[in-house]
Amino acid sequence: MSTNVAPFTRAKEEIMAESKVAERLIDNMRGVRYGEVLPIFLREDGLHAEVYGTQMLNDCPQHLWEKRDAAAIAKEMDAVFVKLNGPRYWVLDGFGLKVAPVEPVFREFGGIMFRRIATLALGDKATPSPYTEKYVNRGAVFFFDAGKPVYELVNPDGKAYICRLFALLLTRR
Repeated sequence: MSTNVAPFTRAKEEIMAESKVAERLIDNMRGVRYGEVLPIFLREDGLHAEVYGTQMLNDCPQHLWEKRDAAAIAKEMDAVFVKLNGPRYWVLDGFGLKVAPVEPVFREFGGIMFRRIATLALGDKATPSPYTEKYVNRGAVFFFDAGKPVYELVNPDGKAYICRLFALLLTRR
């Protein structure tokens, strides 16, 4: 069994600009645990993902999360396949008002309640190479408190991305 820490990032300039104009609504998110289920659908213009998350609903209990069955969820939702993300932990401090809200849809997967929080157009590839930029229609504004750690990933061209979360992924061999 090996452990990987997977960073999930967003361009530093985008986060800084949004946090200057948005009202902060939710505090104390650093270290909060959550999970996501991403059904992938084939539509006329390519692959699309819907992101269902436990954020603000529950902490994605481990004993229930371990029972996730991606193939069964895909069949239930008539999806091409399902990606299970998590559990994850926030490394940011707060959230602001959603500027591009997604219609709320609630679904239960194996005893855990999820809410649709975002959509994502994947084009013709569902598995982009590592560190490929993709726009996620999430609409949330993220806040980082002064004096708290901020983790950056910098690409070869010097563009900085801010890590919003981390995931401890266990690979069973």
